[in-house]
Amino acid sequence: HIFSLVLPSRASYPSTTHQSMLADADTRKKSAAVSEYLQNTSSGKTPISSDQILNIMSSASDFETVTISNAMKPSTAANLGGGDFNSNIHQVDAPLAKMEPNESPESKVPLSRLLSKYKYPIIFLSTVMLGIVIGVPIIVASAAGSSTTEAQKTVVYADPYYPYSLFRDLVVWPPIKQDEPFLWTIPYSGGKTVERIISSCFHLKSARDFGIDTTKIEGLKRMQRFELQAWEEVYFFFSPYVYQAAAILNQNSRGRLFAVFRDPHDRLKSEYGTAVKSGTPPEIANMTLADYVMSKYYVGNWMTRQIVNKPTQPLTDVDLTYAKQIIRRMCLILLYDQLQEGMNHVLVYFRWNNTEGDACIADAIQQDPDLRSGTEVNPGSWAEANDKDSYDIRLYQYAQDLYAMQTQELNQIPPFSQPVHLAPNQG
Repeated sequence: HIFSLVLPSRASYPSTTHQSMLADADTRKKSAAVSEYLQNTSSGKTPISSDQILNIMSSASDFETVTISNAMKPSTAANLGGGDFNSNIHQVDAPLAKMEPNESPESKVPLSRLLSKYKYPIIFLSTVMLGIVIGVPIIVASAAGSSTTEAQKTVVYADPYYPYSLFRDLVVWPPIKQDEPFLWTIPYSGGKTVERIISSCFHLKSARDFGIDTTKIEGLKRMQRFELQAWEEVYFFFSPYVYQAAAILNQNSRGRLFAVFRDPHDRLKSEYGTAVKSGTPPEIANMTLADYVMSKYYVGNWMTRQIVNKPTQPLTDVDLTYAKQIIRRMCLILLYDQLQEGMNHVLVYFRWNNTEGDACIADAIQQDPDLRSGTEVNPGSWAEANDKDSYDIRLYQYAQDLYAMQTQELNQIPPFSQPVHLAPNQG
């Protein structure tokens, strides 16, 4: 076996026998001392130990490498912890380990000791790296999936007519069983009378018959939560909140919109007359119609505001154009002044059956409270009202034109043999 003593040096020497590595008298003297000591230990005169070898190494600071091949006695070998050695010092052809000047053997720390000393930092760094390797692809994939979902939502809700696009277009006819008729009840326009006619004369149930008050937004949310719009027993629902009502529909339960339109001037007189008669709030009793229009109690352009969902924000001509498009495409128009004829349009369009006859409809119209309220009101000047309701006035005029066109179309529809609500297999 070869036992190499790696010693620091100030110069680099070729790998030959130890005599050839001596450069000056001092180094030759130290080499001779080492050789003599090794010969004594090989003859058994002086046992060698690891401490002695380290002393020799520290004294021979000029040496770079001393290669020792020594036949040692078992006692000597035991001191070194090794086995038998050869008896001659010979040349080693393999490259020898190099050490930098002033470098000691203790400065070379074994890898196992480094791993043991820095075990926990290494584990921590490994865990962090593993988390990065595993987590980054997951985060990227999740972000991509989220972006895809948002893109899909954008596609669905990019329709400029949403949520009114959940109503069927008028041209899509006849209605199918899954369609849910919705009556937009404009205040003081006979909406309550139409609801009474459908319930009493046509004998069709609404969401109210199942304990859901859809005249309030909370009731519409309850209807959506219970999915009443998909119930076969619920033939229609009604509410003044047309925008919120459209939003509770879905692609499986589309809506069919219809509404009663009334001259804004007549509607204003009914509203003012009802408020004065009821005395709520008390301040209205001392107001003229013009004062009421300019007060905080009156909401101008109510119809247009409801369609575009702007309860208090300023309106523009764009809002009016949007409202016109909605009622043109999706709303079956009824006029308050021609309600008897309008209810016949409802029967034809929805393919319902008037089980009680036309007399039932006529009696309900004559009992309408909005018909008589406000008749005694003296409007004086309509200047304030015309300014406050400018968009609703133009919207009503447009609804009158639409009513005339729809009447022509509905008059061309042939009679039907079986109403939708009595035909479970319809659609």
